Amino acid sequence: MQNLGVQVGRIKEAAPVTVPSPTRRLFRGFVDSDGEYSEDAELKDICGVTLGGGAPLLSDAQMRLAATGKVASVKQQGTLKMLSIRRRVKSRFFGHVGGATITNDVVPDTDADWEMLMEETMSDLDVDAPEAYDFLTSDISSPAKRKRAAGSKAKVKSKRKDKGKAKRKTTCADGGTNSGSETSSGSDSNSSSNDEVGGTKKARAATTDGAAKKKGDQVIRAYQPMTQSISHVLEAIKKRIVPVWFTTVGSTATSMQKEAASTWLENMNQLPEDEDEITQEQRDAPVRPRFICSDDGHDGILAAVKEMFIHLGVADRIRLPAGLGNKEIAYTTTGHIALAATFVRAELEQIAAGVRRKRRGKDNGWYDRWRWEVITVHALMPTTTQPWRGFVITDANSPTRVDFEHPPVPVNAMRTRTVRARPAAPQASAPAKEVVTAGTVDDAPPVVRPAAASETGPDGVADASATRTATAAASADAATTAGAGGDMADDVTA
Repeated sequence: MQNLGVQVGRIKEAAPVTVPSPTRRLFRGFVDSDGEYSEDAELKDICGVTLGGGAPLLSDAQMRLAATGKVASVKQQGTLKMLSIRRRVKSRFFGHVGGATITNDVVPDTDADWEMLMEETMSDLDVDAPEAYDFLTSDISSPAKRKRAAGSKAKVKSKRKDKGKAKRKTTCADGGTNSGSETSSGSDSNSSSNDEVGGTKKARAATTDGAAKKKGDQVIRAYQPMTQSISHVLEAIKKRIVPVWFTTVGSTATSMQKEAASTWLENMNQLPEDEDEITQEQRDAPVRPRFICSDDGHDGILAAVKEMFIHLGVADRIRLPAGLGNKEIAYTTTGHIALAATFVRAELEQIAAGVRRKRRGKDNGWYDRWRWEVITVHALMPTTTQPWRGFVITDANSPTRVDFEHPPVPVNAMRTRTVRARPAAPQASAPAKEVVTAGTVDDAPPVVRPAAASETGPDGVADASATRTATAAASADAATTAGAGGDMADDVTA
């Protein structure tokens, strides 16, 4: 007992064993810049008035138009409605990706996107399905012209100057200078070249004017900027998580060379060079990309998934360590891991091919890429929900987690959509046809029952002669049945 008391005293005096909590960044909300239709630029262009710190609030647009007396066209009114619905669509898609609990629900397909557009339009405009469809397929105004920032203008000017210097150097090196008797011929050649240049400039100006007119006359449907905003959400996720993977593996997207990118994309399964020595087990083994399955690559994917959860506002899916020596666990699905791997693979493929892509409002087939990546990642995941290398695959026990309505298709470079037919207006349900049988002479209560087929006319309308039947005298059995609330019709069977 004395030794026990000593041990208890030591435990009380010892410093408590604590687990350091991981670093957490505050969630600042979803910040995304849309390609053509920017809320700031559109509201300034349509409403013509701004708040002290920026553009007017979208909810105040109509009130501000009335206050300033500015009249917005029908297409501009459609643009204002589109901006409001698009904000709802982005928020819903944003939360959908972060809150998905099964793989086949992480990234919706285009049919699900269209259903989401319809639902948000009906909710925001308080209309039914046909009217929502009519708005989504209606014309809206073209995007407002956006002013470039001072920094981007300076970059464009410097590039133009560099191009001009290069052209002048090339001209001097090829033609040299004219002197003496060659002056006249040189002037002639210069004048002819000037004429050619002038003609080229005029042709370019005409082409530019034609393109501007064509762009101004192009038809823009209300649903098109909304579908582009879904692509922008995916691009925003990619922009946040891809640098995290590169940082974890000790590199950057700008400094990585082609050879290194190609190595990261290699399959880690070592196969014999002789085709006859490859066993069937080796042939059937799942592909193990180095950027996913190597130690550094796995740590990069883990960090990328955590960054995605933080960005999506679902950092609670990252659980703190359970005890000393353990690491935090990301509760995720196979689909989230495949989505992070999709973005990393796309970046590595661009580096390996020597291509640097800038966003142009399209999603580069992210859904189709993700579907193919799910096939690769699914074969590498554990089959239980036990912690596994920093992950807990929450849908590992679901047998249908990778079941989709349609098989994956070749990757398309843009988000395609087939607009569905206009939904039919909901028909008002016709009132139920009833036959009221009057009470008996003994003051029995009347009985209300559905009309029988023999009591309806050719158009399904109850016959007037059979609608209300007065019974002057009834038998005792009939009166008893009426008192019990039974059916008094002779033709009807219960």
